[in-house]
Amino acid sequence: MSTRSRIGIAREDGKVESIYCHWDGYPSNNGMILLEHYTDPEKVKRLVSLGSISSLRENVEPDPVGGKYRDWDEDFNSVNAAIKDANGKHSFDCPQMGVVVAYHRDRGEDWDTVKPRVDDSVAAFVKSDVEEYGYVMVDGKWYVVYSHYYTDKDGEYKTKLVTAELTEDLCEHAESEDGYEPVIVDIPEHKADNPRHIVF
Repeated sequence: MSTRSRIGIAREDGKVESIYCHWDGYPSNNGMILLEHYTDPEKVKRLVSLGSISSLRENVEPDPVGGKYRDWDEDFNSVNAAIKDANGKHSFDCPQMGVVVAYHRDRGEDWDTVKPRVDDSVAAFVKSDVEEYGYVMVDGKWYVVYSHYYTDKDGEYKTKLVTAELTEDLCEHAESEDGYEPVIVDIPEHKADNPRHIVF
């Protein structure tokens, strides 16, 4: 079963351009990858320009000289034990390890079905279908939107929409039911005068 997510960036015009990610969208995986490997808005822009992706990895582009590749089993449920050295092309069926797997680039899906979605503002992104976890970079900082499940003081199971700054602490505890309470913040709209922001 997949944990779907949406990954986006606030553009200079205030709109948010985002893509769908099918696998491992929870903060301890995709959240940590974004925090550790997607700190440069230019790299985030390259990621979003791929359109929808199957899985997020540390690198957007494959190494042109080749590298380590994985073979998937027939059921596409688990990775075969064999990891081979290959000079082959990075693809959906034989992805280069550590490289994003994109539906259009790596599987040849029609661009119109996988192209980035554009929301009118950060607030519109937050209120939209962000899948299970929505990540958005605003002025060089990552934020996350998700439904936080918890048990209240009366022992009742509850849920609330959380918008929070993406931090290592949140990535480590967001999925647990150990009483962790995320610090809820309003995600700011893009500041047009921020020099670190990317122009699309």
